[in-house]
Amino acid sequence: MRWLYAILISLGTLASSLYNSIVWMQFEVQQDYYATQLCVKKEIKDNDCQGHCQLKALLQADDEPDKPALPEYREELSLFLTDFESDQNPIEIHSLTLDYPLSNQALLSSGALKMIWRPPIV
Repeated sequence: MRWLYAILISLGTLASSLYNSIVWMQFEVQQDYYATQLCVKKEIKDNDCQGHCQLKALLQADDEPDKPALPEYREELSLFLTDFESDQNPIEIHSLTLDYPLSNQALLSSGALKMIWRPPIV
């Protein structure tokens, strides 16, 4: 049973890595169709494209997704100090706004790294 899983995973990995080669072979087989029917520059005489613009579009469509992988949203974090035994309102110590997906520059400029507690060096 373990061999079956290993073979299935290997075939899946191989198929995903050969996608561009399969698209290129399909283009080579049907290059006349791409050049005469789908090419953007088909009306231009003696063009060098010969349907390669469609091949480029096919290969780039998989590389660049239309939507970002992570949704963009904003989160506001606040750190409060409170005394549970009294009736006083909590005191806000620090407020932080983070825009996701996070970048290193966003963390550095927001001061989030300064809030991380580090033990004293002895």
